[in-house]
Amino acid sequence: MKAEIITSNFDLPEEIALLSKQINGKLLHVACPALTGDSMSMKLLLSAFDTHQAASFINRVNLKKETGCFHPRLSMSIYPVMQKGLNAEEMIEKIVNDLFTANEDFLKTETLLVISEPEAGYNQDVFLKCLNEMLERPAISFIHLKNVLYKAIS
Repeated sequence: MKAEIITSNFDLPEEIALLSKQINGKLLHVACPALTGDSMSMKLLLSAFDTHQAASFINRVNLKKETGCFHPRLSMSIYPVMQKGLNAEEMIEKIVNDLFTANEDFLKTETLLVISEPEAGYNQDVFLKCLNEMLERPAISFIHLKNVLYKAIS
């Protein structure tokens, strides 16, 4: 299995609504960077939480520097933005590991969609490389996961 790159954009309201429906119905595991404002994580979290709760979750993930999973309410995870003084590749490897673990142990979806936004501060090529390295590890068997999609929003 190899991560597939998505080139379409998710800015249309109907596409955001479809992703929201899929994460509320636990049909797709979506992972976004923990960003406030007009970010994908805020748009999707607002399908289940109010603005204050969504912003609080995002702030907590960035303070703890750990991926947050919304199981059982949503099949969605948010991961911390890059912070000064941290090794970017190590951070991405930890995030990818957390996402795969959350999917296999809790969410159990067949598809993981990882969304990246430039404001998160991660190198898109390194993120994709880490996703593919995880998928190529021979010791790892995925019971639920069948597809990994990667979308870099510009």
